[in-house]
Amino acid sequence: HVLHAGDVAGRGPLRPEQIITKLQSIAPTTVVRGNTDDQTFPARVCFNCGGRNFIVEHGHHFQARPQPSRHNQDIIKRLKANHGDILVTGHSHMAEFFFENG
Repeated sequence: HVLHAGDVAGRGPLRPEQIITKLQSIAPTTVVRGNTDDQTFPARVCFNCGGRNFIVEHGHHFQARPQPSRHNQDIIKRLKANHGDILVTGHSHMAEFFFENG
């Protein structure tokens, strides 16, 4: 499964729908709208996979973080509000993982 966490509208030669079509040729694809995308994609997608509830959203609403601990609290609130186990975001373009209670 491919998860695209937004900003599909890039600077390359392909249009967003072409990018998504290429991703879909690889595997089932879930796409959300980023802060550079139009209204084509949903702002948030929630789904279950392997017994885990995933939330995919771009994350530009909460990723400006002066303190990592505050950022983690925002993520936990977002997960609880949407009954999620795993939150996938893309705005920061940086890989970051943390676990809360296992």
